Parts: sequence; C-alpha cells; structure tokens
Amino acid sequence: MRDGQETGMYTGALVGRAPIGEPSAAADSARRVNIKDRERTILVFEVGANKQSAIRHMSRRELLEEARRASTPLRLQRADGPAARLGADAVLKARDVRKVDPLFAGRLEPVILVRCGSITVSLGRTELRAIILHDRLYFIVPDGADSMLQEVHRNLLLVLHGSLAGDSGGAARSEPPSTEHSPHPARHDGGPIAPARAAGTPPPYTPPPLSSVATGGFGADSGAPPPFEFAALEAVLMIACSDLHKRQEELGSLVRCALLELRRTVVGSRVVAGSKQLEAVRELAQEGAAHSIRITALDRAIDACLDDDEDMETLAKFSSATPMQTPPPHTPLPAGSLRQVGRSASLLSDGGAEGDEEARG
Repeated sequence: MRDGQETGMYTGALVGRAPIGEPSAAADSARRVNIKDRERTILVFEVGANKQSAIRHMSRRELLEEARRASTPLRLQRADGPAARLGADAVLKARDVRKVDPLFAGRLEPVILVRCGSITVSLGRTELRAIILHDRLYFIVPDGADSMLQEVHRNLLLVLHGSLAGDSGGAARSEPPSTEHSPHPARHDGGPIAPARAAGTPPPYTPPPLSSVATGGFGADSGAPPPFEFAALEAVLMIACSDLHKRQEELGSLVRCALLELRRTVVGSRVVAGSKQLEAVRELAQEGAAHSIRITALDRAIDACLDDDEDMETLAKFSSATPMQTPPPHTPLPAGSLRQVGRSASLLSDGGAEGDEEARG
C-alpha cells in the first residue's frame, strides 16, 4: 500500500501536479507573465482639461499612439502630399516617449521638447516626466512617489483657478490659506508674518506668482484662463523648483551645523577635528556640489527651450495646432513662465552660494 502511494505521488509529479508546499509550474508561469506585463507598461497619471484624473497602465506604444491621435492637428491629419509629410515630422516621436520612459529617463539630462501639439518634459533624476497635450497631461508616476500625484493635481488646479480668480462668470476662486492654526501672527492683509531670518540663512524661496503662466501674454487683467498646456507645464516646473529648494534648505542647515562644530575644533592654528567629523564635512561638500549641478541642469534645459526660436514659435502656435482650438491672431509667446522659473532655479544656486559665504564668514 505504501509503495502504491509513493508510485501515485511520483506519477502525479510526472503529469504536472506540484508537491504540497511548492508553487505549480502554471502559477510560476503566470507570475512571470504578470511581471513581464508590468515591465512592458508604464504607470501613467492622466489629468484632463475637464479636471478628471485617472491612473492607467499603458504600454509605450499605447502612450505614443494615443498622444499622437490627440495632438496631431486635424488640418495635418486630412492633408495630402507634402503637408502630410510635414505633419508626420512635427508630431510626437517614439524617441520622445523614451525620454519619459523610467527605464531610460533616470540617466538622461533634463530636457523640454516642444512638438506640434505636445510638450515633453523630462527633468532627469528628479523623476519628473510628463507629456503635455492641449487637453490632457500624461504624468509618469515615479516608483514610491504617489504623493507627487496629489501635488501635480493641486498645482494644476491652483494655476488654473488662480488665473480665474478675477473672473465674474462663476469660475472657481482661489481662497487664501487659513491662518487659524498658523504659529505666526497674521499680517494686516491676512497672511502670516514670516519669522525673522537667522544670520547666514539664505532667503526663503519664493515661487513664481500663479499668474506667471496666466500673465505670460494671456491677459490676466481680463481674467482670461491660460491654455491648459501652459498651466500643466507650470505645475510640473513648480514641483521641480520646490523639490530643489527643499533639498537646498536641508543641505544648508546641515552645512551650517557642520561648520559650526568644525569651528569649535580650531585651537589656535591647529584643527583637532576627528576623522569622522572631517569625513562628514567632505560628504556634505559633495552633496552640495551635486545639488548645484542639478540646479544648473534644470536652468540649462529651460534656457535651451527659450533660446530656440523654433521651439518658441511652436509654443506660440501650440493652440492653433490642436484639433478644436483656434487662437486669436498674434498670440504672444508664453516665455514669462519659463523665464521666471528659470530665474528661480538660478536664485536657488545663488542663494546657496551666499549662504555658504556667510557661514564661512
């Protein structure tokens, strides 16, 4: 009887039944297929101009084809001959999607690519990657950074609603933040009073005003809303500058504490600091240099877009390249937003340098 049981167990193993406690071949194969499917897809956070949002798993080809269909102007879709070839050259390309692909984007320099009907934003190792169309935003979700999705959505609504604050047509109005629980006393205008700055502390980062896109040639005085594509670009760049500033504040605080401790180890003309303390200062210096490189790379990417006449002309004609929109003639260039954000990125670097000089003094 025992031999029969052993024979049955052996025969069952031959016909594909897995021993108890071990995964079957089918389950293991399904798991591998699931992993491969996840590797072939990109997690995308889609926000539309109608404020609706969704998280989707999309393959590279699906993202490319869907973005092409939504961004290619109707006049180019229906064209024949040279115009059709021109439309094929101007639309989003496969290599543009690779710029936002998480498998490649972490090793690329920050770049802002302007195409006919789309803007591709890849800010390198900051994990801010997006494809912006006239009616939707495809934001590539970084691994383990789900909180960034709320920040993107909040910034987008903030820019759009801020530009409509003066509109009397029932548009949403942006309310000032409540100071009820603020630790600082309120100013006469309702905002909190910032605490006094300590000596050697760089000035706090002040982001570009919400109207930097809305006033960049789109008539903020008249309450006209900015185009969705420029508001989305502003929202992404706001996150980039905010992250860089937060990291600068952290490094600045650590550097000031390290220099203060190092100064206490100076006795006459001798430095009696230990090896661990000197190693910590050296690591902070390396982190500060790497942070400065990231700021410079962002500033260079914005300047490269602004200095390219073709890119700026494409930005100006962005709305006219969309299927359903017809902009008024002589639409001004929206350079105000990019220029102010680029200036803010430069100020981050300058502020850090001034803080280091004051700390050394």
